Amino acid sequence: MVEESKVNSRLVKSPLDPLDENEIEIAAQVIREKIVLEKGESIKFIAIMLNEPEKDDYLKWKRGEKSVERQALVKFYNPAEEGKVYEAIVSIESRSIVSVHEIKNVHAPITLDEFGECEKAVRNDKRVQEALQKRGILPNDLNLLIVDCWSPGYVNEAERNKRLAIGYMWIKKDLKDNNYARPVHGLMPWVDLNKMEVVRIDDFGEAPLPELSSDYTPERRKDIQVDSLKPIEILQPQGSSVEVNGYEIKWYRWRLRIGYTPREGLVIYDVRYNYKGRERQIIYRASVVDLMVPYGDPSPFHYRKMVLDAGDYGLGNFIVPLKHGNGELYDCDCLGEGIYHFDVVRASSDGKPVKVKKAICVHEEDFNVIWRHTDLRSGDSEVRRNRRLVVSFWATLANYDYGFFWHFYQDGSIELMVKLTGIINDDAAPKGQKRKYGTLVTPEVYGPIHIHWFNIRLDLDIDGQINRVYEVNLKPESIGPENPLGNAFYAEETLLKNELEARRHVNPQSGRYWKIVNLKKSNYLGEPVAYRFIPRENVACPLPDESFVRKRGGYINYHLWVTPYDPNERYATGDYPYERIGEGLPKYVEKNRSIVDKDIVLWYTLGVEHVVRVEDWPVMPVEMAGFMLRPDGFFDENPCIDLPRELPSNNENKYRMKHTHGSH
Repeated sequence: MVEESKVNSRLVKSPLDPLDENEIEIAAQVIREKIVLEKGESIKFIAIMLNEPEKDDYLKWKRGEKSVERQALVKFYNPAEEGKVYEAIVSIESRSIVSVHEIKNVHAPITLDEFGECEKAVRNDKRVQEALQKRGILPNDLNLLIVDCWSPGYVNEAERNKRLAIGYMWIKKDLKDNNYARPVHGLMPWVDLNKMEVVRIDDFGEAPLPELSSDYTPERRKDIQVDSLKPIEILQPQGSSVEVNGYEIKWYRWRLRIGYTPREGLVIYDVRYNYKGRERQIIYRASVVDLMVPYGDPSPFHYRKMVLDAGDYGLGNFIVPLKHGNGELYDCDCLGEGIYHFDVVRASSDGKPVKVKKAICVHEEDFNVIWRHTDLRSGDSEVRRNRRLVVSFWATLANYDYGFFWHFYQDGSIELMVKLTGIINDDAAPKGQKRKYGTLVTPEVYGPIHIHWFNIRLDLDIDGQINRVYEVNLKPESIGPENPLGNAFYAEETLLKNELEARRHVNPQSGRYWKIVNLKKSNYLGEPVAYRFIPRENVACPLPDESFVRKRGGYINYHLWVTPYDPNERYATGDYPYERIGEGLPKYVEKNRSIVDKDIVLWYTLGVEHVVRVEDWPVMPVEMAGFMLRPDGFFDENPCIDLPRELPSNNENKYRMKHTHGSH
């Protein structure tokens, strides 16, 4: 494990480096001095983050042709002005405001600080306490009450004028109990976030409190028998092949940068692969920009559950340190030696920098075989082990834990793997009563059906910024004189010409993938270079076209969207989706711009349906989904054909091929 001090040494600060603690303090101070005195001291910061330079400016800086000023993008609101939202650009160097303006007709997202303040407001409300007493929860138990602050999802016209949140509740038996084992059914207090007070209580009836605590730690579960497995040790006696310089990472033939924002968490920048001595562009910017989780229970207690975890809260705001047990900063998510960890810094609602230690992990790992062949006549075998670079982080949004793992392979492939675990959102159910829209996980607790909808924004620059996209489907030839046995089929390529044409769905029946092509660059066969975008696990939206869920997160209507690059089009649900509908991608593509031979952005919608299983309780085993980018004529041949034969450094003979052993 590499010491934090080595990771944080900045030899050269890039224009894409996230703001450090000092820069956040400078930006907050400038706002307080120049603006807060005019608008009162009730100002709250939503985010203080890097104001990213224009792409062309960064590329000129990289070539040494231009200097780029570091600026902060400051988002804040004033509860005293009914929550009016403002954005300001602050020059870090000159400590001055470059611009400031109000963002009209929007609400600020829920800040991490408000998540706790909302819980306190609900606990202290007398009406809530009275309703809880009817359910057997006494005032002395309020310290055991868990209140998660949910964005309301659906709001009517009258409600939309206020910045509201709903407090869903659970009650623990003691302080160490599972937070989500005993849901409080039917009680929905509404909180005005600008005033931080309960303004309304909906009560849809009671259900008995579940008796089981459903603990999951060995300290609490005396029935757990831990099976002993012999330890696996991953050793690199010669050190890691990963090189880190500030936020720049070099590994094998890859070079890339990483960053952080409060909404997206980890951001991948400027991804290049060195082939035959030339670094070739593949991705300029990649991140997970949105996540919506709509629930399928139509009862009044549940139908508003369609939270936008990225837009309403921020994946980066809920990023967690990689630690194990009772607070020890010991990383169990990344195994091996030579592991690099990066701290991240966000701003609290009062503008103070908050550091999350060891939030991003970078390491290399062995991953099976990358290629092999055995000559059946001679018996000779050639085998090459596969190794990959892993860049990852975890975010815990109340009950669910999400892991985002970017993999960079030696053959030029890039993969995003999303890992879902944690605790399901649940509700109390009358004992043994089965539910149409969910699954009983204990006799008294059920988990509603739901779908996790991610959206990943990929600003692709395949060997340059002028790209086009083809859809590829397998097509059969008709039986005839030239195809008498009906065995002929081929890959049909269809050019996607504009934004509306490029709204597409996955189709495993036709082996569908999309091909991003640069006609200005060719391989040695004279064919244009390209990359394939290959979808994997996914699901179609099962809801009717008029469903409010489709309006709330319009990006789920299609799996693929393609737009021309616009730095102001950053998020699939728009910049401020709280209590708003129809924003983001549906609006972006209304202009139906050309996407042929342009600097283009791919937006991929990844759906993970969750029909809850009993085995998902009390903690859900990891579910995985993702996609792959693979070179298609980008290289002249297999780019890792020159990998060396690798033999284990100790006791080599025991690894020699035997007839009883297989590759794995």
